[in-house]
Amino acid sequence: MHTKLNSRGVTLIELIVAIALLSVVMSSAYALLSFSRSALAETEAQFGAGQDARMAIMQMDKEIRKARDTSIGDIYYKAVDIASSGMQLNVYVDTDNDGILQLVQYKLVGENLVRGEASLGSTPTIWYTIVGTLKNGKNTPQTPIFSIDKSKIMITLEVLDENERIYNNPMVVKTSITVRSKGAMD
Repeated sequence: MHTKLNSRGVTLIELIVAIALLSVVMSSAYALLSFSRSALAETEAQFGAGQDARMAIMQMDKEIRKARDTSIGDIYYKAVDIASSGMQLNVYVDTDNDGILQLVQYKLVGENLVRGEASLGSTPTIWYTIVGTLKNGKNTPQTPIFSIDKSKIMITLEVLDENERIYNNPMVVKTSITVRSKGAMD
């Protein structure tokens, strides 16, 4: 009987080595895909959180730039004033262009930056959340949202996403708005 010395085929050892190499390649691909997915989720969370903050700052900018100082009887009110250790901003502005100034307040309530509007001499009773889930009030000590430097209002929002994925690395949105109304900051 004649046997073939040069028979073709895959041995068990070759098959195990091929499966092991394939496993390494597949686990590397899965790790890369998993990392990419988590990076995308964090980027989307930061974008969403930052978008609300940018829209709120645009609204504040518009109102601060139009602010005017006013008096009610013997009481004088600066056009723009910061209260509650930098957690509240009072702006006296004609919001609806009818020639009558209103008080617009922005303040931190819990984790939310809210906006309220009232006639002069009153305080707002209806509040709207304009930025949710701020970390400013959770810090120890609290990070002020508003501060004044001469004729500039500085705003710093440390924004978190709804699921707090970016809790340790919040989206920080900062701006400074120059108040150009003469005497508004005196």
